[in-house]
Amino acid sequence: MLPSQALTSLPLLDDPFYLIGDLPVHTLVVHFAVVMLPLSAIALVAIILVPKWRGAFVWAAMVGLVIGTGAAFISKESGEQLADRIGRPAEHARWGDLLPYVGVLLLVTAVVWLWLERRAARADRPGRPLGSGLQLVVGLIAILLAAASIAMTIVVGHTGAAAVWESRSLDSEAQEDAQAPVPPPAPRPSGAPAPSGAPGFTAADVAAHATPADCWSIVNALVYDLTAWIPQHPGGAGVVEAMCGTDGTAGFEGQHAGDGSATDILASYEIGPVASAAGAGPPSGPTVAAPSPSATAGGGSVYTAADVAAHATPADCWSIVNGLVYDLTAWIPQHPGGAGVVEAMCGTDGTAGFEGQHAGHGSATDILASYEIGTLG
Repeated sequence: MLPSQALTSLPLLDDPFYLIGDLPVHTLVVHFAVVMLPLSAIALVAIILVPKWRGAFVWAAMVGLVIGTGAAFISKESGEQLADRIGRPAEHARWGDLLPYVGVLLLVTAVVWLWLERRAARADRPGRPLGSGLQLVVGLIAILLAAASIAMTIVVGHTGAAAVWESRSLDSEAQEDAQAPVPPPAPRPSGAPAPSGAPGFTAADVAAHATPADCWSIVNALVYDLTAWIPQHPGGAGVVEAMCGTDGTAGFEGQHAGDGSATDILASYEIGPVASAAGAGPPSGPTVAAPSPSATAGGGSVYTAADVAAHATPADCWSIVNGLVYDLTAWIPQHPGGAGVVEAMCGTDGTAGFEGQHAGHGSATDILASYEIGTLG
């Protein structure tokens, strides 16, 4: 699909789970889930254990469970849509995907218990806290599921809050304690910082350290050993792992441009400059227009990295992702995560940035595909 057709094929922008007005659905609905589900679970345990409370609270508990479970499902769907735009906090997403199903199990068990309790009441059998027989078993299962849903809601809420606020808390701490920068990691046996005066590391050197257990990356012509940072990254390990062995400038700048504390943390992992950039100044002279692409046997176009580098402004933005070339100019003002995320990819290989935020997200991949103009050759 040509870029000019992209405006008619943007399913994310019209998704009912994404926005209400200008606010993300997830941030609005998630509060219903984290409040209603645990409160209703507590109420259910109370009416199971204390028969005299059943008349007053039984229907409130059931209605609360329905609302809480429904809100958990909407939170899950809206969270996935939000993650397609701003990145996926892995741990929070994992627990958030499980919570709605625990809520459904709890709701079904509660309904079964209520039916058994009503049947016992119609039979004029005096009730005990847990009833008897089958009602006893179902009541115990309901109590266990209620405890699980409460615990899981706490975990979901905590991991979500950590993904949003932990890095900002680090920002505040860094400002309050500017004299105590993050210590650099110990030298790794896989490589050593380039000595003073040395030309630095080549791209091939960096590419040789492309695993989570041995992760180097380039950001703004400097080389960093990020291995020790992977398990500590507040946004999830996958974001950093996508940069391993590659030039991660687009990914870092897209997320942290202007963020002083993130830059300071990154600086603590620096091990040397890129060899080709050491001592080199910016190119002089006017920008040369990209040459006409060569035609492939399949009728597509083949561009070089130099062709892409000639389109490095927001008004004329090309980028490389996974060996394909895209013209992202029209997408910049529409990107839900902000124009800066896409602008950081202009003229460069943006694979690390895209994969770090959208790996495995089919809808984001479909939108990117609509801007494809050729292959890298």
